[in-house]
Amino acid sequence: MPDLLNLTKDEHLAWSRTNSTHFHEGMGNDMLDYSVMRELQADFIKLCIGGLNSPRPVDLVLSGHVHKNWECKVKWNAASGKFKFYTDFYTENPATYYHSVDTNIAADQIVQVPNSQWVNAETYRDQKRITVKVQITDTATNTEIPVQGTAGWSIKTKPYANTLNAQPNLAATKAWWQNARPLLVQTSSLGQIDSQRVPDPQPDFRGVRLIAVAGDTIQRVNYVTVPNMQAALVTLPGGGGTGTGIGGVSK
Repeated sequence: MPDLLNLTKDEHLAWSRTNSTHFHEGMGNDMLDYSVMRELQADFIKLCIGGLNSPRPVDLVLSGHVHKNWECKVKWNAASGKFKFYTDFYTENPATYYHSVDTNIAADQIVQVPNSQWVNAETYRDQKRITVKVQITDTATNTEIPVQGTAGWSIKTKPYANTLNAQPNLAATKAWWQNARPLLVQTSSLGQIDSQRVPDPQPDFRGVRLIAVAGDTIQRVNYVTVPNMQAALVTLPGGGGTGTGIGGVSK
């Protein structure tokens, strides 16, 4: 007889399992504080949203530590007394994004483990894990699921329809920030290349963000990756030759 494995979840309840626009509702803990900001995280976030005698919400918070290309906005839910966390491509839409994963295991259920072989939930999950490449396309719907093709598994997602960089003028940009702030932004480090060493490399987001400010307003945030920089160096005088520097430019 197959063994029964109980995958019912009774923890991490702050993480949404519905089609809500937010992915998390809580006080900044429950895995959002993983290896960082273990104390006073709620006070810090309250400062960011304009609480604790802060005169107004901050516009942009730049962070590192995990070093991923990731953007998040935070809103206070007065009804629940908790923060709501949202994520999307707020400043600009990338051409591609990090691979996702799927296990094809429905949440909150009891499953039968094949071959009567006992494994714990984490092992069973890892055995079922598949890599899913993300395609950013206008043809995506709100009910996309991973599909298998000749190049492996993939899933479609829509680009963000109202990015910062798409705002037509200063007035529109100011109005955009009224809704978006505070925006918490993380950037991949320049030198980290672990993601490029795996058998199926992730998109290369090593780089920097160029932030343009005018009229006391952040007007643009452009993500410039190392491959972008290398390609630009080739176009410089002396580039594209046989030099020993990046992109053929002599050191």
